[in-house]
Amino acid sequence: MRFAVIENSVVINAIIADSVDIAEKVTGFKCVASDEASAGYSYDSIDDAFIPPMPECGHDGLTLNDLKRWECKDCEAEIEQRLASVEE
Repeated sequence: MRFAVIENSVVINAIIADSVDIAEKVTGFKCVASDEASAGYSYDSIDDAFIPPMPECGHDGLTLNDLKRWECKDCEAEIEQRLASVEE
């Protein structure tokens, strides 16, 4: 299995191990099973969720949704405008 290695609620590495006990013994840190988390992700232990690093889009409309994914309404509007101009 793949485990995220966590220090202070931040993923610092990901490793492959047979069990969480082995992963924690080898690393000396808390480990949580995850197929997606990579170094730099945050771990929300209350929701048992991994949060990717915040994108640097520069917009005020950047928010974290209920699925723990970043959304930016301003970026979505820019993409729609660019697609519309290409279709014309």
